[in-house]
Amino acid sequence: MHQALDQAKLDQLLGRVVGDLGAAVSAPPYLLGRIGLLMLGSNVLFVPGILVLAVGFALQAGATGAVKAVKMSAHLVTAGPSTADVGGDDERTARPGAVAPRS
Repeated sequence: MHQALDQAKLDQLLGRVVGDLGAAVSAPPYLLGRIGLLMLGSNVLFVPGILVLAVGFALQAGATGAVKAVKMSAHLVTAGPSTADVGGDDERTARPGAVAPRS
């Protein structure tokens, strides 16, 4: 029981850290995109604004993908092995045409 509480607190802490990490990684590209959008309103800064906006959106796409990968990894680490992994291959997970091992 005590170990389950510790694991739950660890999962909550890990969730907060991953969320904070996502915000820290995503903020600079988001700001670049917003600054580029503001620059589009000026005649003088229109062309640099397009460049800043494009770079910001590209960095935002990369940051979003990286954050999703880290969140999925953290989810898989905290979930532990599932019961389907313990039994090995069965008729639902076996490759088509594969011969099932004898028991």
